[in-house]
Amino acid sequence: MFTRMRLKGIVFAAAAAGLAAACSSEPKVVAEANPAANFAAYRTYNWVPTDHEPPEGLRFQGTQDWRVRSAVEGELGSRSLVKAASPGLLVDYGVSFDRETTKTFGDYARYVNEGGRGGLADAYVLGYEQVTVILHLYDARTGELVWRASATAMVDGDDNGERTRRAIHEMIAQLPRG
Repeated sequence: MFTRMRLKGIVFAAAAAGLAAACSSEPKVVAEANPAANFAAYRTYNWVPTDHEPPEGLRFQGTQDWRVRSAVEGELGSRSLVKAASPGLLVDYGVSFDRETTKTFGDYARYVNEGGRGGLADAYVLGYEQVTVILHLYDARTGELVWRASATAMVDGDDNGERTRRAIHEMIAQLPRG
C-alpha cells in the first residue's frame, strides 16, 4: 500500500513538473486591426494626453507608467515610427486587475502557462492577481481606433518590468506593417 501511494505521488509530481516545463510563461496576447486603416501611411505617433480617460481600467503611476511608455516607445521605434508633435497616430493604454483562484488542476496549469509562479496550494487557497494591459492606437486626424491589443499575465512580485516589456513586445509584434 505504501509503495503504491508513493508511486502515485511520484507519478503525479513528475506529471506536474513535465506540465510546468512544457508551459510557456508568455503573456496571452490578443490584437485586432481596423481593416480600413492604411498602416503604411503612419510614420509618427504621440501619446494621448494623460487627462483623458484610459481606454479601459486605469493607467499605472510613477515607475510602472514609465516602464509601459518606454517599452511602447522602444517597440514603435523598432517599427520605424517616430514620436512627433504632429503625429499620425495617438497611443493610449490602460490596465485592469482581476483576482482569480484555481479550482482544478486544469486551472492551475493555465495559471502556470500564463506566467504564474506560485505553488498549487497558494494558487488554490490565496488566489492570484491577473493583470491585463490594453494598448490602443488612434488615427490622430480622425480619432478613429485603428488598432488594439491586450496582453494578460499573472502578477507575481516585481520583475523589474521584464514581463511588461515582453508583453508589449508581443503586442506590438501583432501591429500590421505598412
